[in-house]
Amino acid sequence: MAPLAGIPRYTLRPPLVKKNSMKGEWYTINFAVGCTHGCIFCYVDHFHKRYSRDRVGSLVLRKWGQYFAIPSNIEQLIAETPWWRWRGKNVFMSSTHDPFLPQLADTGYRIARKALAYGLRLTIATRSILVERYMPRLAGHDNLTIMVSIPTLNEQFSRLIEPRVAPPRRRLKVLEKAKALGIKTGALVAPLFPPVPQRENLREDLDQLLSELARIGVDVVYSEALHRRGLNMHYLRETLGEEPPVNPLVEEMLMSLFAELAEKHGLDYVWIPGYYELEEIPRGSIRGTRRGHEKPCCVEDG
Repeated sequence: MAPLAGIPRYTLRPPLVKKNSMKGEWYTINFAVGCTHGCIFCYVDHFHKRYSRDRVGSLVLRKWGQYFAIPSNIEQLIAETPWWRWRGKNVFMSSTHDPFLPQLADTGYRIARKALAYGLRLTIATRSILVERYMPRLAGHDNLTIMVSIPTLNEQFSRLIEPRVAPPRRRLKVLEKAKALGIKTGALVAPLFPPVPQRENLREDLDQLLSELARIGVDVVYSEALHRRGLNMHYLRETLGEEPPVNPLVEEMLMSLFAELAEKHGLDYVWIPGYYELEEIPRGSIRGTRRGHEKPCCVEDG
């Protein structure tokens, strides 16, 4: 694990489990400010710059991916969280950072073990392959889902938009190993970028990715469009040389394409609408109906 010395600290009040501010019966576990993945499309930076200055001060004014802080009282937080209160509740770990970053993985594992032991319905959302080393010790819990974020199979495009993350096909292996251990799995194909010059064929890329997820037997696939929030479009212009188109018509096109290809491959799927109102779009094109999975809270924030 990466050394913790030198990482800024802040104090967080228990409990670790917080009510999600969005609609739905979901709760979250977050235990860091910032995320060292630094994915250029992520708009969690927007929320930290607005709401986290009282915790970590001007640290959050740095570029996304260049600030990171952890609670100084994490042991107290784990010990004083009344985990039994959330037995049977849907809990998402984590909505504002990857819980299996090198600096967090051991802590993330201990939190997950505690949550699972108390019967929380835990979804671990990650782009990190470090979760693999803990999966054998987490297996055997039917209240656990491992959800891996993979927005593209195009490795060159992936290196541009998520430069500090393992290659997409390496992340597919995390899902394969989870399935082999009997752990429920999810995939987050997000954000689903509109056509850009750096990825020649959106349909082909998405088709291949969903084909791989179907081969693995992933239990459910979520997706959402790229959203404009905070400085993420500025970071994208810096990297891609232009701003990807983001508007309701593009979102509708992406949603329809995702639904078409998910159904082609027989996948359970959920499209997560953005902040645009898509009232004219039929509900059946938003959600797969084989088992009717619900939207996990805040997946667009990870």
